[in-house]
Amino acid sequence: MLENKSYNYIAIVDLGTGNILSIRNALEKYNQKVIVTNNKDDLYKANKIVLPGVGAFKKAMNTLHKLNLVKTLTKFHKENKPILGICLGMQLLFQESNEFGSFKGLGFLRGKVVLLSNISKKGLDLKVPHIGWNKIELPNNKKIAFWNKTILKHIKPNSYLYYVHSYHAVHYKEDNIIALSFYGGNSIAAVVREGNTIGCQFHPEKSGKIGLNILKAFSSL
Repeated sequence: MLENKSYNYIAIVDLGTGNILSIRNALEKYNQKVIVTNNKDDLYKANKIVLPGVGAFKKAMNTLHKLNLVKTLTKFHKENKPILGICLGMQLLFQESNEFGSFKGLGFLRGKVVLLSNISKKGLDLKVPHIGWNKIELPNNKKIAFWNKTILKHIKPNSYLYYVHSYHAVHYKEDNIIALSFYGGNSIAAVVREGNTIGCQFHPEKSGKIGLNILKAFSSL
C-alpha cells in the first residue's frame, strides 16, 4: 500500500527510453535532488514526477502497465502533485492515440494523439517527423501575464524550442492549452496543463537556456 508521504526529490520515470541523463542534469542545476526510477513506491513518495519518452505510444503504455505504474501516476495526478510529461511523455497524458492502432493513454487530459499532417495550410508538402527549432506562441486572446503562473513564466512568447515528433494532440480542451506552435500553418499543442499535470511536446532538455528556464520553473512548483 502506498504511503501518503512525500519526500523532497524529483523522480524521473525510467521507461528505458528518452534522454533521461540530460533531464536529470538540467534539474540538478537548480539544486534539486533527482532520482531515476521505475519503482512505484519511490515515484509516489516524490514531490514531483517527470515522465519522459521517445518511441511508440503503445510500447510506452505497455511498459507503464507492466511496471504497475499507471495506478501510481493516476493517484499522483488526482492529488494534484506536479507531473511533467515531455514529448511522448506528454502524449501519454491524453485519453488515446491512433499510433499504429488505437490505444488508451493515461487519460489525465481530454484529447487524442494523431499523426501530424504532411500537408501545409497552403497545400505544400511537409516533412514528418517535425524535427528542429520552432517558436511557441500564446493561445488566442491571451496576454503575456497568462504565462506568469505557469512553467513558461521565465520565457517570452515566440521563443524557440526543439521538437522531434510525428504525432500530436487534437480534440483537446482549449482551457488546457498554455502555448501553441505552428508547423506549415497547422497548430500543435506545445504546452498543456490540467491542474499541476503539465506536458511539453518539445524537448526542454535539448532547448538550451530557454528550455532550462522551463525546467527551472517546474522545479519550483
